[in-house]
Amino acid sequence: MRQRRPATRALATILWVLLPAVTLFGPLRGARAQEAPAATAAEAYRVEIDAPARLDGVLAQGLDLLRWRTYEGMNRDLLDRLVTEAVVQLRETLATEGYFSPVIVHSVTGEERPWTVRLEVDPGPPTRVSDVRIELAGSVLGDPARAARQRARILERWPLPPGARFRQLDWDAGKRLAVASLAADRFAGASLRRSRATIDPDAASALLELELDSGPPFRFGEVQVSGLSRYPAAVVRNLAPFAAGDAFDENDLLRFQRRLTATGYFAAVQVEMDEDPANAAAAPVRVSVIEANSRRIEAGVGYSTDTRYRAQLGYTDNDFLDRGWRWRSDARVESRSARVSSSIALPARADGWQHAWLLQSSQSDIAGLFQREGSFTFNRTAIDERRQPQWSLGAHLQQQHPDGSPSDTVHAVFGAYRYTRRATDDLLSPNRGTIWSVQVGAAPPGLSTRGFARGVAQATHWIPVGRTATVMVRAEGGAIASSDTDGIPESFLFRTGGDTSIRGYAFQSIGVPKGAAITGGRMYALASVEATRWVNERWGIAAFYDVGNAADRVSDLGPAVQGAGFGVRVRTPLGPVRVDIAYGERSEEVRLHLSLGVNF
Repeated sequence: MRQRRPATRALATILWVLLPAVTLFGPLRGARAQEAPAATAAEAYRVEIDAPARLDGVLAQGLDLLRWRTYEGMNRDLLDRLVTEAVVQLRETLATEGYFSPVIVHSVTGEERPWTVRLEVDPGPPTRVSDVRIELAGSVLGDPARAARQRARILERWPLPPGARFRQLDWDAGKRLAVASLAADRFAGASLRRSRATIDPDAASALLELELDSGPPFRFGEVQVSGLSRYPAAVVRNLAPFAAGDAFDENDLLRFQRRLTATGYFAAVQVEMDEDPANAAAAPVRVSVIEANSRRIEAGVGYSTDTRYRAQLGYTDNDFLDRGWRWRSDARVESRSARVSSSIALPARADGWQHAWLLQSSQSDIAGLFQREGSFTFNRTAIDERRQPQWSLGAHLQQQHPDGSPSDTVHAVFGAYRYTRRATDDLLSPNRGTIWSVQVGAAPPGLSTRGFARGVAQATHWIPVGRTATVMVRAEGGAIASSDTDGIPESFLFRTGGDTSIRGYAFQSIGVPKGAAITGGRMYALASVEATRWVNERWGIAAFYDVGNAADRVSDLGPAVQGAGFGVRVRTPLGPVRVDIAYGERSEEVRLHLSLGVNF
């Protein structure tokens, strides 16, 4: 028997080196001269700015001295005046960057054109914020606890905490953020009553003071809809996450707009609330829409490291039978699987629920297991994306044929309840918070080849580390209550491995051996830890460790299957794109994995 070389040490090494070291070279005082190109025949003078490297590109912005170099009537007197003005402009620019005690030495050399102007800039010590004082006024003071929470939230997002270098851009942005933070929760008419930045050049310190007026608390009023011709106004109003009289919350307006956009009914959606304090008790919400074409055909090709190459063709009718029903038919062919489906989703109801029916036929040949399945499912789903319960009832007929074993045809009528909670800062690309989901269901005997009960729990938690890193911890598991797996459709059993489970292994290659195939087991468990260092707002680098297994018995879950590696993350409007390279301890292989979005 071939001896497996130990991989634990290699996995530990990858974990310790979660992210490559990033060295930030601090600015050096008097690092180099910032020079304009050598004066051409048409230029009256050339300019050299000798300043620290950290101020490159900042000092030259808006400098009149640089714009007059080609003036034909330039003479020495005019040049001297421009140099004097340049010193004033440099001081003003340095002040916006937090330098209020600069030393600027200027000189002009040369007897005739072209002259050379040299500006030596020593910015002096940067001004640091000594204290931040934020005061609230207005109706918010009637609720001391809310006022305290509002102030804490403003300070949490404040860009100039004590010790930070004062910059005018950050000061202006901080004032806007403070007003927006207060206005987002009940006080839509909040305003800046007073602001003052007291600069002490001798101490190189800045005292920042703000006073915000909350204005009256706002409540939602009537939803006023314009732009509809094909659909009734109820299609819009039923998606509102608030009722008339509810306290204003900006997140509700954003959620309302997301829901309307996601329906596919509209090409453009604008949702806004009247912010006139006179209407604060019942502020109208105005919704303007442009209806989209109700019918469209989509075609595309793609690639997934789980199922390889893909071709897809779809047809959508958002006004089926002129009733606002959304009919979607879709055909997808992949290297290892194929699927044809047709669904009808009804408009959201006034009680916050949406009904849908799905008819689907699929087949796949993965890890030596051939499956062909047909199903018909009814779903009743809440439209609240944050707290989303769902009821479902489906009939399933499946033919399954593991390599080296006889084929079998089974059926099940399965009813289930699932609850998903998304308590994150962003629904598509979270940096903080938790998403968890619990599903329980059963297939009764008599209506199924074999009766069984099934439960699955999943949770993912994001932890911000400083301002540029995030740690994600994920755990999930499931089990089937049944004495045997015979008679249970494979789609209800558990296999793992692949892009969104245990990386470093082929798609669904971890499970219970049966003949020459890998089949599903009655239970599974897996966990993952991933650290991401965001290089900028758009992309980052990550390292991860996955562990888990799928089996028929608890004792067979060990030893756990392990995988680890590193990858790249790119934020997109559809969620994060992940490109990973992973090493599988059991497979002793290095694999590439591609995936998009949050796992569940």
